[in-house]
Amino acid sequence: MYLDARGFYKLINSDAPLFQVLDLAIENFINTEAKSLSEAFADDPMILALSGGSDSLMLLLALLRYQQHHGRQFDLHIFHFDHGWRPESSDEQIELRRFIEELNLPFHGRKAPKLEVASLKFGPEASARGQRYQALSELRDQLTDGQTGDIFKESKPPWVFLAHHADDQIETFFINLSRGSGLDGFVALKTVRGALCRPLLQLQRSELDAIVGAFNIPFLHDSSNQDLNYLRNRIRHQVLPELELELGPSIRKQFLRSLSYLEEDQALLYLLLDQKWKQICCEEQPDYFIVNLRELSAGLSLRLIKLALDRRVIDYSYHELEILKSLLQEDVHNHSQLHRSFKSFYFTRRNDYLMISREANAGNLLLAWSNRTYLYCSDFDCLPRANIETIEHLRAGRTFTIQKQAKNAKADAYSYFYTEKSDLCWRLISDQDYLFHLGKKRGAKQFFHSKQIDQYLASALLVLTDKHRIVFIPGLYYDLDYDQNRPLGMSCHFTFD
Repeated sequence: MYLDARGFYKLINSDAPLFQVLDLAIENFINTEAKSLSEAFADDPMILALSGGSDSLMLLLALLRYQQHHGRQFDLHIFHFDHGWRPESSDEQIELRRFIEELNLPFHGRKAPKLEVASLKFGPEASARGQRYQALSELRDQLTDGQTGDIFKESKPPWVFLAHHADDQIETFFINLSRGSGLDGFVALKTVRGALCRPLLQLQRSELDAIVGAFNIPFLHDSSNQDLNYLRNRIRHQVLPELELELGPSIRKQFLRSLSYLEEDQALLYLLLDQKWKQICCEEQPDYFIVNLRELSAGLSLRLIKLALDRRVIDYSYHELEILKSLLQEDVHNHSQLHRSFKSFYFTRRNDYLMISREANAGNLLLAWSNRTYLYCSDFDCLPRANIETIEHLRAGRTFTIQKQAKNAKADAYSYFYTEKSDLCWRLISDQDYLFHLGKKRGAKQFFHSKQIDQYLASALLVLTDKHRIVFIPGLYYDLDYDQNRPLGMSCHFTFD
């Protein structure tokens, strides 16, 4: 099929009433959704994913008409990805390049490496989509020196324009319904998601086809769109026509109305989750978070964790979410903890407290769960599994050491140390305990508050005390004046092996 650039220019300048629906869709997008992303949206670099089919050509036409009618000049780049599934696909990319260059636009053609079907993890459709988005991400990095972030989760230019329309929304709903998805899967296609923009999402395929048919606009025909081996094609050509036949031609509009209600419910849900997150979050940093899940169901806990993963742009799969849910449902007693490594993050849970981090050891991070201490420090593993030399070693001036021990050691084996010859004792803090911080005597609770450590966590922390004077808190505090005030032979030195 020959794509005529001169004929396309005539369509750009046409004032035919049939184009109003297309123009209105773009104007609404630029004036509402786009401005919420960037005040300079129209000046940011943009990438249009162009297949050469009728939908993507209509999106290209809509953008060029907006430029013409509003006197704007977009920094628009055209991207085409050849999956190599059909013998004619290479020639089609050549034809598209000629057409786009005649429109004086930059063209970026990419070709997929051959997919070995036997080695595919998610099937040919999902794997091909992954290749396409990977190539789009690489192009975004190329245009901005690699400062773009995740294409699905971070709203940064270059913006990627996709020609999805309302019928694609309905098809995606049925695809995800057939796969057992939840609310997020049902409303997966959004007008804006990360850097992805879908200005035509409110238009139905029939409205776009009416423009193409009225002006006899040539476009590339992808024969794979008729292949019923693909689930989307079966839904498009078999399921939806059968539903229209049995339930009436208005069924598509009814589906779209239901999807809009689901989107509203999803927005409300995330608003409520935000409020709940502020209540349960004990500590939050870019690379990790700690939450108290006491009295929360596994389902709500999972929702909150998923929200936190999304905001930190930490990748996860639906399979990993199912594993997380099972871990949240397990009964974890005082002297045990759960650890699990995932592809992009680490999960640790003790009693009601849970930590997820990008690193296996967050480094100098103190975490106490329930009524026992679990300590992360850059120099040693965790205190409850430590082998601590006796207090007599302290009296003799011997070095105090904490060493790693077998993982099956009892968590409370060394919780308390006390001898008749010394007031030094390992124990949990009490209301009477104090320490010297920044030259001043302070209560233990006041100190933990200044360190922004949750009081419930602090109450489970194991500390070394001399009567009510706190001498040492691993990873947090060491009384520098304590050595000077002790009798000869009672000097304390703390090192870690």
